[in-house]
Amino acid sequence: MKIIRYFTILLFSCLLTQVVTGANVMKINNVTAQAGNVVTIEVEITNANPFAGFNFDIPLPAGFTYVEGTATLYRASGHMHSFSIVAGNIARAISFAIPSTNFTGSSGVVFSFDVTTPATAGTHTLNLVSAVISDINGNNILTSTQSGTIVLEDVVSENVMKINNVTAQAGDVITIEIEITNTNPFAAFNFDIPLPAGFTYVPGTATLYRASGHTHSFNILEGNVARAISFAIPSTNFTGSSGVVFSFDVTTPGTAGTHTLNLVSAVISDINGNNILTSTQSGTIILEDIPSGNVMKISDIIATGGTVITVELEILNSDPFAAFNLDIPLPPGFSYVSGTATLFRANGHTLSFSIIAGNVARAISFAIPTTNYQGSSGVILSFQLNTPAVAGSYSLPIVSGVISDSNGNNIITGTIPGTVTLQAPPTGFSLQVQVILEGAYTSGGPNLMHTILRDNALVPLAQPYNPSLPYFGNNSPLWYYTGSESVASVPAGVVDWVLVELRDASSPAQALPATVIARKAAFLHNDGFIRDISGGMLSFDLTVQNNLYVVVYHRNHLAVMSSGGLPLAGGVYSWNFTQSLGKAFTKTMDRSGYLQGQKNLGGGVFGMFGGDGDGNGQIQTQDKNEVWNAESGLSGYRAGDFDMNSQVQTQDKNNIWNVNSGVASQVP
Repeated sequence: MKIIRYFTILLFSCLLTQVVTGANVMKINNVTAQAGNVVTIEVEITNANPFAGFNFDIPLPAGFTYVEGTATLYRASGHMHSFSIVAGNIARAISFAIPSTNFTGSSGVVFSFDVTTPATAGTHTLNLVSAVISDINGNNILTSTQSGTIVLEDVVSENVMKINNVTAQAGDVITIEIEITNTNPFAAFNFDIPLPAGFTYVPGTATLYRASGHTHSFNILEGNVARAISFAIPSTNFTGSSGVVFSFDVTTPGTAGTHTLNLVSAVISDINGNNILTSTQSGTIILEDIPSGNVMKISDIIATGGTVITVELEILNSDPFAAFNLDIPLPPGFSYVSGTATLFRANGHTLSFSIIAGNVARAISFAIPTTNYQGSSGVILSFQLNTPAVAGSYSLPIVSGVISDSNGNNIITGTIPGTVTLQAPPTGFSLQVQVILEGAYTSGGPNLMHTILRDNALVPLAQPYNPSLPYFGNNSPLWYYTGSESVASVPAGVVDWVLVELRDASSPAQALPATVIARKAAFLHNDGFIRDISGGMLSFDLTVQNNLYVVVYHRNHLAVMSSGGLPLAGGVYSWNFTQSLGKAFTKTMDRSGYLQGQKNLGGGVFGMFGGDGDGNGQIQTQDKNEVWNAESGLSGYRAGDFDMNSQVQTQDKNNIWNVNSGVASQVP
């Protein structure tokens, strides 16, 4: 404290003894945000001369409150900082190094901190007071300061329910999707949709999304009206701010035409039962004619540029057929994914698939002896393509298409080319991930996992993935992370903190650490969903160039990575690790000879292996000796508490560590 006081006096009282040869400016960056949000105040220094220390005061306007633990220093080279709120709601920052050394660079942010803002819209000015930029000799070389402006905008509520459009062949089964885009949290909804004549609900297909303990009722009323109602007891909010909330399938009439689906008596309710719906949008169903004869068709595709797509070739045949062949010229930037060509409807048939000169995909299929394919419609061939990252519309034509009968006659009557529509990668998206920790898993219970740590007030308020190093002898835990996520209180239903990592790569094997584009600490809830500390879905302001892979870390379980690129729907990337072993990527065999990126917990449930106490990605003897032994008999928030019941006991060693010993994380 004496050092800081001395350095402050030195900064404020020093005489300018050096010639300043250029501008050394301290400024506060402007911010525009919604009123009531947390904003980050950034202080930037643009310096013509090297500088070794700085200090400033910023009087905070009424209603602005510092968020504890968010003060961050940048461009430092062994520098320390002091940050405090002094009398009058004044933010004071001081930074220097002993021995004195210069900050790096000639421009950029040097300091930031977060503040909560008042809920009222308005414009606020932040001024720099008593600002100093010091050179290595203690001279003040500051030439000017620039104030910052905080513009707080009104929150505009918009809670819209819409029916998504569908284009299909007449007579097909289609999925009707109802989407809610919500500014405000919502806890329930209901709607009626009068179905046009000839549309028939497919029993058992009604599905609820974005739920958090919600139930639903779906019925077909008199007049062929589809009615859906969804709510939760006790009342709780749905997840996210956009995306499909409900879907159901219907069979369509066999006649081509355009049909409108309207939302009637629609309601979006908040947690207090108020209807917060602001508007509805009808959906259009376009049913196209079914071509007659023997037609070869490539299905249309809509995807994100730079991702892998699956091309499907259909044969709609009035007559039996025994063989087919065709060429498909691939557009520039499209390339075949080796080994993905797959034959369907076969009856002893073989397939030859190759890429010939000019980037042309060639497929030939037949049987010896000659025999007919099965069925009169449906996909006959599929294969995958890498796509370019450039948005646009690309044609997949069928060239030299042949459908042969059992006598070798070409009976094809027409071809329908396919269109690939590549959309620009989203610049922002939400993430919905479901995962289970073996240690907290409760078989047969009302929830997937227990919340003993939270219920005993042991889950820390700040994310725990930045411990002092070495961590039980490990200088670099795989999950080490210095983010500032924290809460005032841990919500009900929380199991523990987890660390979510996003990787952008063309395949899972290439999703290496160098492809990481984001990391964020979040809460794992007892229903298996990972949620932001605010309670909603995780959100990221990023652009995905290839495929998106998600890695989930936990402080004493082995990390898992998605085995495939996450599908994107309605601005939400989603993945459910709990559904099968194959949902977790694997790169090597475990000691049992099985490919396992996660563990079979029984009853069709799969989760992360427990027992990695030191976070090195392996369950080894040192996890027992250096972690469990060291903490055995202790209680609290402990690395050796593998079953997460707040006690480090023999059962942690016997039931989890011993069973899993020798297993390693499969995250590349």
